[in-house]
Amino acid sequence: SEEQDPVHVIIQEVLSKLTPLQILQLTKLDDNNQEATILGEQVNVSDLLQETTTQQRARALFQSLLGNTVSLKEFYDDYWEKQPLYVPATDDAKSRLDGILTKVEMKQQLETHPAYYG
Repeated sequence: SEEQDPVHVIIQEVLSKLTPLQILQLTKLDDNNQEATILGEQVNVSDLLQETTTQQRARALFQSLLGNTVSLKEFYDDYWEKQPLYVPATDDAKSRLDGILTKVEMKQQLETHPAYYG
């Protein structure tokens, strides 16, 4: 299964340490040539991350937005379309969410793209 694949395990481990913005910008990620050992061979982490699937990135991005509040499995089992989930701000929330959507970017978007409601 995918979860037992050593490559998948390393990808998930690396992705879990990234901020949402870093996950969205994997092509721009500078990992200082970090390497991981997979089945006895050294592999460049940057090269490995370029092989991530859309599903892997989406799961990692959503989990990074949820923080340590709940796991993805808990979210879908207990909250999805059942009840609201409050994700409290933490000390790392500001740095974790930095750069995702700033006030300046929001203003630029609203000035250049019409917003429709309803």
